[in-house]
Amino acid sequence: MDITSSSALNIGSTQPSYKKNAESLPHMQYVDKQLSDIKTHVKEDKVSISSQALALFQQEKSQNTNTQSVESSVNDQAIENIKKQLEKLKQELNNIQHDNSEDAKRERRMLQGQINALNASMLDLLGKKLNGI
Repeated sequence: MDITSSSALNIGSTQPSYKKNAESLPHMQYVDKQLSDIKTHVKEDKVSISSQALALFQQEKSQNTNTQSVESSVNDQAIENIKKQLEKLKQELNNIQHDNSEDAKRERRMLQGQINALNASMLDLLGKKLNGI
């Protein structure tokens, strides 16, 4: 028997080679049956959720939404407070801008440190707000 002949290789055949072969392997037939059974079972499988479970899921979802909106509101208020504090500190910094005394220099360094700390806090809050979106 020539291995390269088209009849030995079943080239162009629409039927699997194990079905044409008189000595077909029983496990291949078993696999074929299992695959066809799986197709019918997959079509029939359904998932059902009890009304209680669905209600709990919806309640949890609404609580998460409420928590996020409360956090957002608190963050928004904190951001507004920081903006007001920054404006006050900048005004104080402008008031002593032309004073060259040692006390004024210390005051400017202190005010600039406070401004930097508030800017960092505001950036942190803005980052949290963006992550919540």
